[in-house]
Amino acid sequence: MLNGYAADGDDDGWADVYNPADAIYGAVKYLCASGAPADVRQALHAYNHSWPTSRTYSPRPSATARSP
Repeated sequence: MLNGYAADGDDDGWADVYNPADAIYGAVKYLCASGAPADVRQALHAYNHSWPTSRTYSPRPSATARSP
């Protein structure tokens, strides 16, 4: 992951990319900086640089629609 997005997701004082809590939080920071949640497909493309993968893992409109 790019520098500047490492995160201490479990508050142990270290931002460790091999610790799932830290890595997931860092990935979320990167995706948000890349356009999510407004443009999830673009954010995923920035992370992976593969349009087919971005389309595969983008949420479907019905999955993200809020029910009343």
